[in-house]
Amino acid sequence: MRRWFWIAALLVFAMVAFKPVLFRAVEALLVIEDVAAGPGASRLKAWRAAPGREEISYRVPGKTNTADVYRPGGGEHARATVIVVPGIVRLGKDDPRIVAFAETMARSRFLVFVPDLQSLRELSIRSEDVDELSALTWHIASKETAGAEKSVGIVAFSYAAGPAILAAMNPQTRRLVRFVYAIGTYYDIISLGTYLTTGYFREGPDRRWQRRTPSSYATWVFVHSSAAWLKDPTDRRILKAMSEAKLADPDADVRGMAAQLGPEGQAVHRLLVNRDPEKTPLLVSELPASVLAEFHRLDLRSRNMADLKATLILIHGQDDTLIPYSESVRLAATADADRTHLFVIRSLAHVELGSSGVLDLWMLSRACYLLLRERDAMPPPVANRA
Repeated sequence: MRRWFWIAALLVFAMVAFKPVLFRAVEALLVIEDVAAGPGASRLKAWRAAPGREEISYRVPGKTNTADVYRPGGGEHARATVIVVPGIVRLGKDDPRIVAFAETMARSRFLVFVPDLQSLRELSIRSEDVDELSALTWHIASKETAGAEKSVGIVAFSYAAGPAILAAMNPQTRRLVRFVYAIGTYYDIISLGTYLTTGYFREGPDRRWQRRTPSSYATWVFVHSSAAWLKDPTDRRILKAMSEAKLADPDADVRGMAAQLGPEGQAVHRLLVNRDPEKTPLLVSELPASVLAEFHRLDLRSRNMADLKATLILIHGQDDTLIPYSESVRLAATADADRTHLFVIRSLAHVELGSSGVLDLWMLSRACYLLLRERDAMPPPVANRA
C-alpha cells in the first residue's frame, strides 16, 4: 500500500510541476492548427474569443506612422507584447493572411502590433524600415511596458525579417527586444541576388552549389526594390515598369524596355540576366553606388551578430522558391548558438503551411513552444498589471 502511495504522490507531483510545460505544449499544437486554418474554424477559435482590433499612431523620424493593434478578446489579459511585420505584399497589414495570423497571436494572449510599412505595400524593402520598426519598438516599450527590458517580441515574414533583425540589433532598442521569430528570412544580399538571378544557392562559401528555379515574383520584387534605389529617374521608371509588367504576367516581353535603360539601369539588368553564380559578386560590385549603399544597410552578413541580444527563432521551408533555406542556415551558423534555434520544414512553402508530416509537425510544435515560452518569460503590458 505504501508503495502505491508514493507512486501516486510522484504522479501528482509530476502533474503539478510539469503542468505549465504540458499546457504550453498543447497550446502550441492549437496555435499551429489555427495558423494553418487561417480565417477558418479551429479549436483555438472555439476556445478563445475573437480579438479586438484598433489603429494607433506613433512617431518615426520626420513623420507619423500607423499600426493595427490586436487585443485578446473575452476579457482576457495579454501575457506579452509582439510586433508582427508583414512580408512584401500589396495589402500590407491588411492582407487577409496577416490579419488571420495577428488574430492567432492575440488568441495566444499576445498584445499584437502590425505596422503599416509603406515600402512593403510598394513591393520593396528599404533601410528606413529598420528605423520605423525601431521607433515602434520604442513606442511600445514606453507606452505599454513602461520601458521594461526584454519587453517586446518581433515576428517577421520573408524579406521583412531582415529589417526586423536589424531593428533588434539597433543600439537604442536592442535591450527592449526579447525575441525575433523570423519566417523565411534572408541573410546575405549577394547570395540572395545570386539565387534570384541564377537559381544557384549553397549553405556556405565552401559548400557545393545547389540549384532550383527561383520564384519569378521574388526575382522581380528584387528588381523593383533595386529600381527604387537608383538616382537616375528615367532608369528608375523603366525598371519599375519592367518589374510591374513581369509581376502581372511572368511571360511578359520586357526586352524593348530593357533596351532603353541608361548606365545605371543597365548595370542592374546585367545582374538580372546573368546565369553564372561565380560572376555575381563582380556584377554586384559594378552596381550604382546608391544601390550598393542600400545593399550594405540591409545586409546581415556584414553585421556583427553578437549585437543581437534577443533569442532568434528561425523557420524556413526546405523547398522555398522565394528565399532559399540556406539563408537561414547561414544566419543560424553566425548567431549566438545558445540563443538561436533553427527549424527547416519540408511542408512550409515560404510562409504558408502545407500538409505536415510527423517530423514537420514535431519541429513546428517545438518552434511554437519556444515562442510561447518566450511569451511567458516576458513582462506583461502595463494595463494588465495589478
